[in-house]
Amino acid sequence: MYRSVSQGTIRFNPFEEVKYEAVERKPRFLSKGDASKLLAFPSQDEGAELSRRMFLFSVFTGLAFVDLQGLRASQIETNSEGKRYIRKARQKTEVESQIPLHPIAEQRLTLYTKEKSRGDYKIFPDETVARTIGSNYCISD
Repeated sequence: MYRSVSQGTIRFNPFEEVKYEAVERKPRFLSKGDASKLLAFPSQDEGAELSRRMFLFSVFTGLAFVDLQGLRASQIETNSEGKRYIRKARQKTEVESQIPLHPIAEQRLTLYTKEKSRGDYKIFPDETVARTIGSNYCISD
């Protein structure tokens, strides 16, 4: 607006006397109690249970859902001190990140890495997640 006034495109700034108030929003986050409830509440449905486990893994690693879907066994490494971490390029930013595994995240991870100890494979199965999300949520036109 100031440029338009200085260039003579408009004679005055119509917004000069406008007052506005910034609405302060309270950030939403999970409390420790909420996370504890999720940890203690297993689901009977296989797909819902997988979604719950993936969400909890995301809570304790900070990984986005899309990064969890693409997480591979080769991206989980162990450092010289014996601590495990995830080394992965984030999909949105393509920036490589090194995420130390929280003990609860590591415990969740062992549920999906026991049976497939060799080779590179996706940690979380795609088809179950897609089926769960597709059956629980409906997108209307």
